[in-house]
Amino acid sequence: MRVATDPASDAGLSTNELLTLVLAVLSVLVAVGGTYLANERAKAGEKTAREALEDARLARKESVELALWTGAIEAANRHMGFDPAREAVGTRNQDLRIRLTLLIDHLHEWDGFDTWLAEEMSLGSVIARVVMERHRPGETVTEQLERAWEYSAWALALTKNLRYLRRYGYKPKHIKYLRDAAHERRVSLYEANSWGQMPTEVPGIEELDDDLLED
Repeated sequence: MRVATDPASDAGLSTNELLTLVLAVLSVLVAVGGTYLANERAKAGEKTAREALEDARLARKESVELALWTGAIEAANRHMGFDPAREAVGTRNQDLRIRLTLLIDHLHEWDGFDTWLAEEMSLGSVIARVVMERHRPGETVTEQLERAWEYSAWALALTKNLRYLRRYGYKPKHIKYLRDAAHERRVSLYEANSWGQMPTEVPGIEELDDDLLED
């Protein structure tokens, strides 16, 4: 009687052939696994690179925004303790307007931010006019400080409000409150000094806005 000692022989494969087949299958599995791991590493690398780019973009944006806030606050602060009757206010106002405009452009999504700051700048000009008209030759230091006090108070309030917004961010009700307060104070100064009706616009000068783009 014949006893089979090599099962592979009955299946038509020799031991060497079976071993070769097993090794080939293992090689394929290793190759597939290696490819999968390589792809996963590549995906992870791409994700890390994208995150790094996004972090860099956000860091740059924050750096630019901080610089704009700082510039605006510094420009407003330079009006504190300043007497428009003793020194021309033009250069300081020009610097403040430029820095506020740059900040407004950067924070374009802050609805009403631009109109509030426009009211503040107009109010500052009106207070400067009041301070200059009250100036009298030969006034004492105390009289000079009292006369110019409101202009410094305006600059201090603007500085503090800018710092507050930089720290806590945009809230529509805060912007509206500040805008309305500046407008009302400007109106009251016109009335108190009998300057007639406060101008609100210049004939022939128009500004583009989003409403015009809807057509």
